[in-house]
Amino acid sequence: MLKCKHYRICKLIAPSNTETQEDEWLCILHSKNPRKNINKFKEAFEANRDQSEFMSDFSYVFFPEDYIFFSHGDPLRIFREQFLHFNNATFSGSPDFSLTFFEGQVNFSSAKFLRGADFSSSTFEQTVDFSNAQFYEEKGGDSNKENQEIDFRRATFHDIARFEGTKFYEKAEFSDSRFFESADFSESVFSSGGRFEQVTFAKRVAFWATQFDGGTISFRYALFLEGAFFASPMVSRPGVEKRVETRQELSRMTKESDEILIRSSYTMEKLDRHIVAIAKKLRCQKRSWLI
Repeated sequence: MLKCKHYRICKLIAPSNTETQEDEWLCILHSKNPRKNINKFKEAFEANRDQSEFMSDFSYVFFPEDYIFFSHGDPLRIFREQFLHFNNATFSGSPDFSLTFFEGQVNFSSAKFLRGADFSSSTFEQTVDFSNAQFYEEKGGDSNKENQEIDFRRATFHDIARFEGTKFYEKAEFSDSRFFESADFSESVFSSGGRFEQVTFAKRVAFWATQFDGGTISFRYALFLEGAFFASPMVSRPGVEKRVETRQELSRMTKESDEILIRSSYTMEKLDRHIVAIAKKLRCQKRSWLI
């Protein structure tokens, strides 16, 4: 037996690759075999969590479809690590991180979610990185199945949220979420639409070169307290004629008393944003931009 290909991360020995039927030497955590022993995987996962709560590294780990992070109704859905790495990990099922509290910095960059994910009502106390992550839809399945949703409803981001280059192949749901620091969705792709309804962006949010390739993107009743930025190309869907050709700043309002309410939905057929109310020191001024 040899060291796992990712021994630097896991410190585990790989079983015979003839046993796992893989071309690489991979341990129980990093093996891409969807039928690997779930009990051995869980034992290795828990053993590799940093008991000092400083850093746990699960980079490149392949999570089986039926792996459960927390039991149903578990009141202690907490990751206490200061640094938690899931970068380049593959989640073959639909991981349930709902109501989960992440105390430290979290890295999901370049991770693959093959059947969506549930982060509803989760809390990220520090920086979270989903840059270049990919959220897939299940091929040939029921598109209305709950486990295919990309769910960030009511999530709370207390620090910087990075979604640059993230690909949402299924509808993304961010409604009622709160971003207390800046958020970046630059160069991300929404293939099946999404909802940012009643979202609060306390700091600047960027959608530079974001692609909305299908479905409806709704910012209904969203609050942008320090402005939002959009830039070309906003749409790559064939047949859609209108697009932003130059940098557009939705607002330059920076004071805490300013509120920008986007009341109408943002759709693929009609790319328009109507800023219906700007409240400032008991004065109301109506502004609108038409792309």
